[in-house]
Amino acid sequence: MQTIAEKKALFKLPYHKNQIEYWGPVNSNFCDSLLSMSHDFLKKFLFGVHVRHLKEIFSVFVELVQNIAEYNQIKFADATPQSYVNLVINDTSVFITTKNEIKEKDVASIKNYIESLTNSTKEELKEKHRDALIEGKSLGLIIIVKMNNADFNYEIITDEQNANWLSIETTINYGSAQI
Repeated sequence: MQTIAEKKALFKLPYHKNQIEYWGPVNSNFCDSLLSMSHDFLKKFLFGVHVRHLKEIFSVFVELVQNIAEYNQIKFADATPQSYVNLVINDTSVFITTKNEIKEKDVASIKNYIESLTNSTKEELKEKHRDALIEGKSLGLIIIVKMNNADFNYEIITDEQNANWLSIETTINYGSAQI
């Protein structure tokens, strides 16, 4: 088992003043608590930011954290792995970073799915959104990639124990907060 310091070094994770940071097991019970705390945090640090932007930011955070919790619940039912969640606010942007262990057998399908989204045109994303609605699938990553005021980046990292990690970084520009 790696220490938090070793994991931070592996992923080059920074420290920031206005942030929420968590490294540990993320399941549906913990997810609810984290989201409640994060909502309060966003309201405090983004006081004065238009409610539309606040909703967008919180929705992205919810989708990313719930994706981890749902994946862990399905794929790691016997033992929830450690995951990383980070929310950082500056004067004009919010940075959301998530990192979670993924099974080797899922690496290719996850990579292909995310690549299909990031390489899609706006029209193709609208079509994928519609299809996901009809099929009852998750809309989270589609919505994030579609956002005009957000940058979405991902990578799959393999650590020294050959565990695979999905790393997602999203930056949402919202204007200027009164921090």
